[in-house]
Amino acid sequence: LPVGACADRLGKGRVARWGGALIPFGVALTAYAASYGTSHPPTDSGGRLSLLLLFVAVQCLWGVVSAVGNGPAQALYADSVATGERSHAYTALFVIYLLAS
Repeated sequence: LPVGACADRLGKGRVARWGGALIPFGVALTAYAASYGTSHPPTDSGGRLSLLLLFVAVQCLWGVVSAVGNGPAQALYADSVATGERSHAYTALFVIYLLAS
């Protein structure tokens, strides 16, 4: 809800760009967490907990990226398609999502 309110107030394009601007941070932190965990394998429970918390924080960041970027971007997509054609456009969009996964 807060992202939708920001998108309505500031513009969907601007908020979607904010989500896109967060992607490099998510990529960098994911790479850091993976490389740190590989090069410094935890030997005790404290180290394992720290590494787990690092991965949880990275996943939380990806959740924020998804929330901030996807909602306004899909609203822009819906606004760009004629009202009677939205079902076809969304069917194509979700087929592409499924093929990509």
